[in-house]
Amino acid sequence: MQARGASAGGAGQLAPPGGRVKRNLCACRGLVPSVEARAGSTGKIKRPGDRMPTRHWTDRVKPLLIVLGVAVLALAAWHLQRFLFLVFGAILLSLVLASAKRFVCKWTGLGDTVSLTIVVLTSILVISAFFALMGTRLVAEAMNLADRMPAVLDNIEKTFGLSGIEAWLSDRGAQLLSSGSLFSNLTGASSIVVSSVIGLFLVLSGGVFMAANPGLYRNGFLKLIPPDRREEGREVMTELATALRFWIIGQMIAMVCVAVITSAGLYVLGVPSPFGLGVLAGLMEFIPYVGPISSAAPAIAVAFSEDPWLALWVALLYFAIQQAESIFLIPLIQKRTVSLPPVVTIFAVLAFASLFGLSGAILGAPATVVIFVLVKMLWVRDQLDEDTELPSDKTAH
Repeated sequence: MQARGASAGGAGQLAPPGGRVKRNLCACRGLVPSVEARAGSTGKIKRPGDRMPTRHWTDRVKPLLIVLGVAVLALAAWHLQRFLFLVFGAILLSLVLASAKRFVCKWTGLGDTVSLTIVVLTSILVISAFFALMGTRLVAEAMNLADRMPAVLDNIEKTFGLSGIEAWLSDRGAQLLSSGSLFSNLTGASSIVVSSVIGLFLVLSGGVFMAANPGLYRNGFLKLIPPDRREEGREVMTELATALRFWIIGQMIAMVCVAVITSAGLYVLGVPSPFGLGVLAGLMEFIPYVGPISSAAPAIAVAFSEDPWLALWVALLYFAIQQAESIFLIPLIQKRTVSLPPVVTIFAVLAFASLFGLSGAILGAPATVVIFVLVKMLWVRDQLDEDTELPSDKTAH
């Protein structure tokens, strides 16, 4: 029995276990690809010397064509920047007119065409009445300011030991106006007058036509988007329209309030040409943060030519108006639209003014609103998948 067990044990040591042999064979099979795996989807066996099939040439050219197309569009947009700003201005005007048209339709039950006609005629009558009542005085005060400016600048140069302020302001103003001119090949006053009249006419007519039938232009633009992305495009356009509409209405309210309060304050202080300076402050209010600071400079300069202490009171008046606006008006505006950080708005307006001149300075803030909404929707919400508040969420409350 012992010998038999010993022989059995010896046999067990001489012959490898069957399980180990099977595992080694399985490992070897795993290292060598099977015939089916080498055959692939084409049914042909891929031998070691065969080359891998290359991608179609369109797969390599397509990214290059996309980059080239984006570059061409960017170059075309740069050369057509003045016309694009006119289109953007017409869109802003159409949003205001369309909002007023819907208000008239809601309260009178009239049709869209009749309501828009009432809005346009009422606007013309209000503007005409304003210039009929205040136009003569505003023109007289504007001419008075223009006549006083050389003496004011000379007084500032003598007081602070400076020189060349008038020449520097003249050069900067001409450069700003020429960069925002519609026809850059015209020079001097002809360029300013012609481009301003034609640009104003294009903005007014374009705004009226777009307000008359906004769905036509919206649907036409949506047809440029692939069908599977049109609903998303419609949502983006709705959010942009909501944000811009309430931003413009809020800015118009702020412009009127600032113009009235500034004119009254300058009149009480005894500053020359108070209504002209007040209207200037109201118009410059359309450019957030940068505009009010710019409008305060001529008022302080005119007051300084009268009395340095009067200039100090004028500076305090403008500071108090801006603080009241920041506490009461700006929160009311941002309650219905996007809340732009002040630093973002300031640097965006300065960047647009540096790139596009006067047109960029005027339309820099609403363009920043558009960019801000697009980033929140297309990047923060869709790509990062994070919750973010949109203008429609604010109007729903």
